[in-house]
Amino acid sequence: MTPGLSRRLHRQTRRGDSARADPETQADPPDDDTARTRWRDLSGFQRDCLEAIATLDERPGHPPTGVRLIEFLGASYDAAVNRSRVYQNLDRLVADDLVVKGDIDRRTNGYSLSPTGRRVLDAGASALADAVDGDRRDP
Repeated sequence: MTPGLSRRLHRQTRRGDSARADPETQADPPDDDTARTRWRDLSGFQRDCLEAIATLDERPGHPPTGVRLIEFLGASYDAAVNRSRVYQNLDRLVADDLVVKGDIDRRTNGYSLSPTGRRVLDAGASALADAVDGDRRDP
């Protein structure tokens, strides 16, 4: 995420301008078991959206906007990705407090993982690593 976008999203989160950004409605990040359960409850496409947001968030000059996410996911799937599908899933992830949505300008929204979203993504990565290592845990 560009530093400017990161600061704007952070300010909006503090002010409550962003969807689900009100501190009264945001819960603490979940514990490991809850985060793993939430990861398993997501659709594969929602998981891919979280991964795409985290990946684009780390690329300078590539803010995680809806258009960038559509391009990134399309390249990942080697096929066109339906815009409506992306935005509906982003809205769901925002409503589930996994993603924070903020304004980049009057026409463009930026997306960033919330602390809960980061924790759920980390739990998913850990679960996949455990599966690869043969250290599977009971659900």
